[in-house]
Amino acid sequence: MNQWLVGFLLGVGLVNAVVAITVFMRTRGSSLRWTFLLLVLATSSWAWGIALFLVASNANYAQFYLNSYYVAALAIGCGVIAFGYRLTGGKSPYIPAVSYVPAIGLTGLFFLNPRWLITVNNVGNDLNGRVTIHSLPYVMYAIIFLVCFAMGWALIKGALGNQSATRRKHQQVVALGVVVGGVFGIVFNLLLPAMGHYEYIGIGPLFSLLFTYSVTFAIVKHSLFDLRNTFLSSLTYILAISSAALVYGAGVWIIGSAITVSVNDELVMAAVYIILALIAALTINPLRDFFDAYTARLFFRDRHRPEEALDSFGNAILDDVDVQSIAQKAMAVIDEVMHPTFVAVILTERDDATAIQQVYAQNSGAQSRLEKLGGDMHHATLASQAIFTDAVTMQDENIVRLQKAGISIICRMQIRDDVVGYIAVGEKRSGNSYGTSDVLMLSSMADEAALAVVNSQRFDEIQLFNIRLKREVSAATRQLRLSNKKLIEMDATKDEFVSMASHQLRTPLTSVKGYISMVLEGDAGEITDAQRQLLTEAYTSSERMVHLIGDFLNVSRLQTGKFMIDRRNVDLANIVKQEIEVIRQIAESHNIKVVYKRPERFPLLYLDEGKLRQVIMNFIDNAIYYSPESTTITVTLAIEDGDAVLRVKDKGMGVPPDEQHQLFTKFFRADNARRQRPDGTGIGLYLAKRIIDGHAGKLVFESTLGKGSTFGFRLPIKKLSSPPPPLTGDDSQQKTTP
Repeated sequence: MNQWLVGFLLGVGLVNAVVAITVFMRTRGSSLRWTFLLLVLATSSWAWGIALFLVASNANYAQFYLNSYYVAALAIGCGVIAFGYRLTGGKSPYIPAVSYVPAIGLTGLFFLNPRWLITVNNVGNDLNGRVTIHSLPYVMYAIIFLVCFAMGWALIKGALGNQSATRRKHQQVVALGVVVGGVFGIVFNLLLPAMGHYEYIGIGPLFSLLFTYSVTFAIVKHSLFDLRNTFLSSLTYILAISSAALVYGAGVWIIGSAITVSVNDELVMAAVYIILALIAALTINPLRDFFDAYTARLFFRDRHRPEEALDSFGNAILDDVDVQSIAQKAMAVIDEVMHPTFVAVILTERDDATAIQQVYAQNSGAQSRLEKLGGDMHHATLASQAIFTDAVTMQDENIVRLQKAGISIICRMQIRDDVVGYIAVGEKRSGNSYGTSDVLMLSSMADEAALAVVNSQRFDEIQLFNIRLKREVSAATRQLRLSNKKLIEMDATKDEFVSMASHQLRTPLTSVKGYISMVLEGDAGEITDAQRQLLTEAYTSSERMVHLIGDFLNVSRLQTGKFMIDRRNVDLANIVKQEIEVIRQIAESHNIKVVYKRPERFPLLYLDEGKLRQVIMNFIDNAIYYSPESTTITVTLAIEDGDAVLRVKDKGMGVPPDEQHQLFTKFFRADNARRQRPDGTGIGLYLAKRIIDGHAGKLVFESTLGKGSTFGFRLPIKKLSSPPPPLTGDDSQQKTTP
């Protein structure tokens, strides 16, 4: 008998420990996990201590095991206090720790005097004769244990009265396990030993399984820790393996009892063991399938697939433009999937999320209750779209009123910042609890329902708007056609005027520039320094005017499609040098030095010389005018990665980062550039981009505000080393339009 009892006690301790560790590892973030772990491990230690005491062959070892299981028993009472405190929603880390002080104190007493409570006399089979109970210490121990257990039970009872109906269900199961296990433990391990019946001490720990199994049942049936799927799989395998082991063990015992032990019989028994082992192995899978189906029916009668439910929900309300129809279809799908006591779709006023416009519910009772809860729904869902009221403590008054109305989940229907309404569901008709997947699924349904409701509410507005829009668009289209026709005529006139004016202005300006140059060179006699300064300024202005007219002509050609890239064999390095020499006088007038880093060798390329000169001149001219005096502008021409690369680097004002993306668009000028040089046109960089694009190249641009800029271009050497295609009758085939 002792061997069977010891085996059961060891098994009880093992099962309790496995369950405790599994729950602990799978419930990160739960306030109950530590208290549950310590409480169940205390029951395991209690069972193991008694088992080891029963089989001890040495009185000193027996004394140690006896003291250990009495400490473990008192730790159970302390653990009930800590567990009950956590069930009430307590958050302090100190109260659960302080509750274990009696067990720690008892451990200290046993270190000082191992025989303080009970003395082990011998290790015989007579348990009543093996020990001597010391009356006064034992009474003190019993009182302390009963006080701890009573305090813990009071906390658990208080927690039951301070929770929603759904949470009370699974906590009532836990409380029942605590009470039954505790009462039987007190009877068999506290009262009967005091009355001289020490032989029953092994029975008490067997009832600790009631507590462990009650928590397990609450987990898988009522989602105490939201571990239903994990425990369903574990429970299936445990039941299958246990059943197979039971069949194997029973077979061995029955056959072993029926066969007389002899040498020949040992061979027979070996064969029997092998056959029974094969039977046990072959029955594992069928048993697992059987228990899988059974546990699913027991714990998951209302199980559903969220993906299928969402598809069904979306198909039900798809393309419906009637609000009431949408609400009815949505409630029907939710009722079919989640099996609640009621479903309601609550719509709010557009400008006030606390004001209820309409309630659609499955019964009039729920409808009348929900019509008064607009403010509570709004405030309860401020922090999260979906609130599982059973998971919230009763300290929130809004949640309290929602729970009293029978709402288990309240989910906000919202599009961006506009609250459309709410979806509310009651408790499950089966008595089970909702899980995290249910809350997430309802949130997704609420998003779809919100969109459908908004579309429905605004359907009439859209229709009226479409009618009005058609009339207005028709009138605006007629007006736009007339305006566009006038704009085309005006644009053509403008292009013609710009082209004509530019051509007419270029000739006299060229003459003015030439005469000023002659005077500056002394062809008309000696001039004073003051005259030279004035003439230099006039020459600079005329030079800029010539370039400006050239820019306007090119813009006009772009508009009319006459802008061509005429490529001829030229020396780009020499062109850059010449342009620098032309503009050097202007740079010196601003006290700015232009440095040219020319490569030793540079290939001849087929380029549009005139337009490339415009680009180079524009880059250097801008660098001069937007740089402070006494600075240096560096012009670099090099070959990089098969490209001819020109860079004009200055130390000027730079371009603001938020305006850089518009820099090469027509007529755009950065704010700081307009302040520095109000007379600019904003077409130089635009033309530069079109010219470089026409050569299949890319612009180079870098800029740091306040530190300077780098402008330039990259031209593909390989592509531009060959002449353009020969003339075949159409001049446009020889020249390129960017």
